[in-house]
Amino acid sequence: MKQTFAQIAALANALPFGSFGDLNDRIKCMVDFADLNARETIHVDKAATEDQFDALALGTLESNLCYCEDMLVCKWFAENDVAW
Repeated sequence: MKQTFAQIAALANALPFGSFGDLNDRIKCMVDFADLNARETIHVDKAATEDQFDALALGTLESNLCYCEDMLVCKWFAENDVAW
């Protein structure tokens, strides 16, 4: 079953804090970037509405994973039902 962005963000944010640049940090950065992009699309660009947030953020995350060369990050998202 495909995750919503809210579900995948909750999983990522539940990862233990390690050190800058470790796997958990890289996963959280991917989620944070998708979150920021969706918020900017809604609040700055005015190109979408608040009810589209989850779809925008998930779409950004999936798109970024298409170009991600960090196979450990990709593996974590794939194992957590994020498809791209």
